[in-house]
Amino acid sequence: MQSITIRCGIDERLDCSLLESAREEVAAYPPERVLIQVYYCVPDTGAIETVLGRLSGMFPGCPVIGANANGGILNGQSFDGAIIVNFSLFESTAVKTVLITQNKDMGKAGLETAAALADPSLRAVIAFGCGIRDQVYLDNGLYLKSLSGALNGVPVSGGLAGAESGGRFSSFVFSERGLTQSGFAAAALSGPELRVFGDFDIDWIPVGKRMTITGMRGRRVFSIDDRPVTDLYRQYLGIASNLVSVDLINRFPLMRNRHGVDLTDLVSVVHEDGSVDFIQKLNIGEQVRFGICDAGLQEDGVRRVNRSLRAFRPDGVFYFACPSRRMVFGETIDADMATLIDMPASCGIYTFGEFHADGSGEPLFFHQAMSVLAVAEGTVAPDPGSPASSAAITAGIGDSDKYVQSKALIHLTMSITRELEETNRRLTEMAHTDGLTGLGNRRKFDDNLDRAIKTHARSGTSFALIMLDVDHFKLFNDLYGHVDGDDCLRSLGHVLREALHRAGDFAFRYGGEEFACILSPASASDAAVVAERIRSRVETVGIPHRGSPTREVVTISIGALLVDAGKGTLPSRVVEECDALLYEAKKAGRNRVVCRGTKRTG
Repeated sequence: MQSITIRCGIDERLDCSLLESAREEVAAYPPERVLIQVYYCVPDTGAIETVLGRLSGMFPGCPVIGANANGGILNGQSFDGAIIVNFSLFESTAVKTVLITQNKDMGKAGLETAAALADPSLRAVIAFGCGIRDQVYLDNGLYLKSLSGALNGVPVSGGLAGAESGGRFSSFVFSERGLTQSGFAAAALSGPELRVFGDFDIDWIPVGKRMTITGMRGRRVFSIDDRPVTDLYRQYLGIASNLVSVDLINRFPLMRNRHGVDLTDLVSVVHEDGSVDFIQKLNIGEQVRFGICDAGLQEDGVRRVNRSLRAFRPDGVFYFACPSRRMVFGETIDADMATLIDMPASCGIYTFGEFHADGSGEPLFFHQAMSVLAVAEGTVAPDPGSPASSAAITAGIGDSDKYVQSKALIHLTMSITRELEETNRRLTEMAHTDGLTGLGNRRKFDDNLDRAIKTHARSGTSFALIMLDVDHFKLFNDLYGHVDGDDCLRSLGHVLREALHRAGDFAFRYGGEEFACILSPASASDAAVVAERIRSRVETVGIPHRGSPTREVVTISIGALLVDAGKGTLPSRVVEECDALLYEAKKAGRNRVVCRGTKRTG
């Protein structure tokens, strides 16, 4: 594979003399072995039709894809106000493009893209989508998921087109077939000798406590932890609520874990009532944390990706990154380009949302990140890298020591956060654990019972509540003393843990010598079997109780209630019914189980 790159400024408009320099070399390749990528990074959108016309006339039949952007990347350098054209010339790889002119049905657009690009030897796809429609930012995650699923794990890279000019945001993509402001352009690279490698870099890390989405409609989030979103930024960043802007929130974005990866969630609108519109939809109950990033973290990510690329030894690299990476590096933005040090050829753009799918996990549509796709033809042994290359990366980034303080600050913040999280975890565990038996305490029982009622009311399934206490326990304490009484209760706690085998079954110390179990889900027979198992095991343990009128060993009485929960089911009522069954067991002579079911309410 060979690459030819052309860059022209705003005033040059990609005239024919610039293209003529590539014409002879491109003509030596069949059109289907050529991929022309055009990155239109100038504010004047009127010239794009002229550019496409010239390419079509001078390179007939050659596949073309491209997008507009706020900046372009060429051979390890970033450019504003330029038109960048990259010719990828393949020896054996076939190129095919598609232009999808709708994005109202993202899933359908993904399937249409996959169908148009299908090939038995398909190796990789580069895709660009329009990032805005009617001045509303678009979530292209469903498109990527649909496309990746239909391609059965073929790597996908690319992102969303978009550029801002005069306070207005425009977004368009194109192929040799035309241009659209509401769709997708994609290119397929197919061939048995083509090697591909995809990677991504995020560099943002979550800090602080986990917060829960508590109020939302569509993509508009009204409250987190039952408070307006802007109130949280005021509290944690020390900024007045009326100064919380889109730019500020996206500098300290909220993060959530999706498919095992911590990703940022960007906002597009901040409303006067303190609510915000997210680009991607969140869900009630999802947990989020504040995210932070700095040049030190980004430098580490750049080095890691560069090492991976050098080991792959590509013929060319296609690079797609969020403009926010410029914000983090500031004047040293070219440090981000150190990713491409030692690469034979590279090109790309700054996208407003990045695509990454490689078949190893869920496809990722993310923001404030970088996605790279490396390609090479033929078989080349992996290269572990060399000291010279490592030095080149350092030179590309500049004085690495300038980030030592910021890296140390981030590490300190993360260390303190982890320690606080572990302390809070232990405190929460202590607050919900009975100190004598190690079982859940009354507070945890109340929480679990309430959760079980709500869960089973929604699903229409049943669960069981078991309540039990030690027969004649006061006589036991009077005869043997409170130390032996505590030992008896510990032993009972051990029996309960051993008797519950399923992940959804839990035991609690309800209070004094009374215990409870929740079996979720459960049938009437489940409740009866488990209750009898507990009763018989306690009796079998054989703790002496000479003062018991029932037997000379410790026994228990059990009430087991099958709960058929409805919308109006109250936890207090469920406990009352089960406690009544426990009383029946005692009244009937103790050391027995009484089991019954509830009637659905609500």
